[in-house]
Amino acid sequence: MNPSLAAQSPLVKTFTLSVIRDFPIRFPAYRKENVINVDIIPRVSKKVFFQKPVRTEKIEHPAEILKREKNDLNILTKPITVKPSQPSVKVPLVYQTPYYLNNRNQGEYGKISPLLNDNSVSTIECSGPGKTISVIRQGQKQVTRISLLSDEIKKILEKISNEAHIPLIEGAFKVAVDNFVINAVVSDAIGSRFIIKKTTPYSLIEPMR
Repeated sequence: MNPSLAAQSPLVKTFTLSVIRDFPIRFPAYRKENVINVDIIPRVSKKVFFQKPVRTEKIEHPAEILKREKNDLNILTKPITVKPSQPSVKVPLVYQTPYYLNNRNQGEYGKISPLLNDNSVSTIECSGPGKTISVIRQGQKQVTRISLLSDEIKKILEKISNEAHIPLIEGAFKVAVDNFVINAVVSDAIGSRFIIKKTTPYSLIEPMR
């Protein structure tokens, strides 16, 4: 049959119309917003699309992992040595003779005369022959540049003994003369020594011994 004549057949027309009517029901129409325009999609080369991703992460060798873990363990278990803090050394102050006593000649007590005449000095301590004399001045302990020989210590003690009218004998010797009190140990074997305490306003603020 000629196709053009078949299309004119009432049976064919009726069948075609029924198919067209049923089409929207069986195949629902797509909404406009769900339709994607292919032209706006960026085109990617097939070579790029199918290329495998490059792995940039470095793969550690098992031996390197063990070595790194061992080093970390050594750091954690390594003993920490703490150096003991060094005690601070306190440098003693140096006694400076006041200017009004510098030009005076040595008095009747020899080298310690300026110390006896200095009203800011409350204590004079001689630890023995050849040892530096220390003083307490204005409540602070200071060292002097004065040292006495055995004969010089003996002359000072004899001078005080004569003024106090107390004989100087071996052993402990304690005498009060003028404005000071002297405690001494007289010994030719180990060397004589003495401490002189003066009565001054600074005596009240002397450090505890």
